[in-house]
Formats: sequence, C-alpha cells, structure tokens
Amino acid sequence: MLTGQGADELFGGYERYTKEYLRSDNEQVRKLMFKDIVSLSKNNIERDFKICNFHNVELRLPFASYDIAKFAIDLPVELKIDTQKDGLRKTCSTTNRQKNWITNFHGRQTEKSEYNTLLE
Repeated sequence: MLTGQGADELFGGYERYTKEYLRSDNEQVRKLMFKDIVSLSKNNIERDFKICNFHNVELRLPFASYDIAKFAIDLPVELKIDTQKDGLRKTCSTTNRQKNWITNFHGRQTEKSEYNTLLE
C-alpha cells in the first residue's frame, strides 16, 4: 500500500505552518517542520507499519525516502507556503493546478478526499 505519510510535514501542508510563517520568520517555520518530520516515525509511521503488518499488507512510504525528504527540506519555505493569495495555499500545489500537470490518476479524474490536496 502506498501512503502519503510525510508529505504535509515536508511540503508545508498543515495550517499551523502558515500561521507560524505569518507570526514569525522562515527559520521558525523550518524548525517546526523539521521537528514534525523527525517525530513522524514515532508518531505515525510506526503505528501504520504495525497495522499493515497485522493485516499482511506491505506499506510503502515514498515521501519518507531519503531523496524526496532531502529535496523537500532543502526547498525554501516561501515555495511551500504562499501567503499572497489566501494564506493557505502552497505555491507548488497552486502551480500544479494552474499548469494542469496532474489532472488524473490511472486514467480517472482525481476525486476530492477528506483532506484537500488541491488536485481538483
């Protein structure tokens, strides 16, 4: 099973990152995101592996790979959080939507999920 664990922590997907960005500076946001990334294994990934193993399901975490994590951590905070439009949109996702780079997945339209991924 492929999951998106770590994507929000790496690419600024939580509202608390935007709030911190508006309240302080880039370094504080970077520290908050890094703290969340470091604790991701203990808080979420360990639990998910146990659940999947119990059900004989192999869990894959593409966002937890070293190359993806290194790339995301090295990105400037300004590319992850865009406060110019509505304070909640991320530049990378907005650019994707504007350029229509990802319009469907496996030949079908992407559906809205519980958590808005901006891939509408």
